[in-house]
Amino acid sequence: MSASNSDSPKTSKTRQEIKEERKKALKQRRQQKKEHKEVGFSNDILKQTEYYFENGLRKVYPYYFGWNTTAKERWFDRTLLDIYSTEFSRATVNQSVENLIESGKIRCNGQVKSLDYKVKNGDRISHIKHRHEIPVLADKIKIIYDDDNFLVVDKPCSIPIHPCGKYRYNSLSIILIKEMGYSNLRTMYRLDRLTSGLVILAKNLKSSLLVDKHIKDRTAQKTYLCRVNGEFPTERITVDKPIDSASKKIGMFWVDCDNGKEALTEFERISFNGKTSLVKCFPKTGRTHQIRIHLQYLGYPIVNDPLYNQPTVWGPSNGKNGIYEFSKKQIEENFLKIHTFEAWIIKQESSENEIDEKETVSKYDTSDIAAKRKNSQDDQNDNKKQKIEFNLVKSSNEVDDEFEADPSLPAFDGTKLTKDDECFECKQIYRDPVRSELTMYLHALSYKFDDLEFKTEFPLWAREDFNG
Repeated sequence: MSASNSDSPKTSKTRQEIKEERKKALKQRRQQKKEHKEVGFSNDILKQTEYYFENGLRKVYPYYFGWNTTAKERWFDRTLLDIYSTEFSRATVNQSVENLIESGKIRCNGQVKSLDYKVKNGDRISHIKHRHEIPVLADKIKIIYDDDNFLVVDKPCSIPIHPCGKYRYNSLSIILIKEMGYSNLRTMYRLDRLTSGLVILAKNLKSSLLVDKHIKDRTAQKTYLCRVNGEFPTERITVDKPIDSASKKIGMFWVDCDNGKEALTEFERISFNGKTSLVKCFPKTGRTHQIRIHLQYLGYPIVNDPLYNQPTVWGPSNGKNGIYEFSKKQIEENFLKIHTFEAWIIKQESSENEIDEKETVSKYDTSDIAAKRKNSQDDQNDNKKQKIEFNLVKSSNEVDDEFEADPSLPAFDGTKLTKDDECFECKQIYRDPVRSELTMYLHALSYKFDDLEFKTEFPLWAREDFNG
């Protein structure tokens, strides 16, 4: 007689339990993959162009760059000409959209399409552009701290954290990997392009999540320095005015008590030199441009803030007490009148028909390049004699030594320059920005969370002997 196994308990799992176990295993595999995933940019992208240094500036040789996107529902049954003319006007400024489509610079599904082709669901649209980047200061990126978990740097003014707009290779994230060899870095927060100071980058997912949690829970203690117009009050001041977008097109914000998001900043004066005040800022929330907007609200804007210290943009009150004499549309138009790329043009070619063939610069026309660059320098020297008003302060305390060329840095090499006959920017000669146009007196001084605290030195404009 065979033995019975009826006494042994069965451990069969329900379908739901099996499903839950599979979901848990899948989640673990995804987490492991995420932890070991490399972030950053591929070697192919990093090899597209190179840096050169000139007049105290970090510059990038023009290069070809492609944008790709899947057709949005609102684009269905519309022509490429209509879409680009209405929604991508800033990407095709001073260019003929018709020419871009017919020449294949703008394509659909990798193919050259006719002007009357209408976009359909699932179409993939691409745009190849000869890209020119704006110069940034050639100031050294100082390493504050470096271990297996974190890289902490002191970012100079003028350099954005991430690629954006007219900046890609001239962004902190790409400079660190392309020039300094730091790869697989994760950014947890951003500083404005003109803001200098402390930037924490994580080297692994665990460290990234640690900092991110402190930022979200508002347990990270952040301290900024700024220099503002006038004599700031001696008592500690708290501003809790909500902030909302004033223009999504150009990234401007303002105080909006009805529709804005919660924002809180504390301010404490350090010193007053008879003209301007050095102020410590303690942001408790992390809204875009928060410190700058709250200082504008108090009536003590940052001395050389090109956005929030502009009465011609905001109105006579310049946003003090949340008073704006102009509408959103007017504010946007006022800003674009002042901050336009045309302000950087020294010499502008009239039209394609007027361009002499001898002036078409190829990759190897080094003699012609040298002649154009000499003319550009001569025009630029003449241009510097004329004062261009941007409401930006050039201080006598600026250190001219920072503009001296470092012989170890690569200089301009005409053989690395490319030109595209369809490119509007290739036909212009731009003046170089000066240091005061790339500087704002706002600096991220320190970050503290758990047992970690990182801090930079004071910038030049925050020193006791500064008289600007």
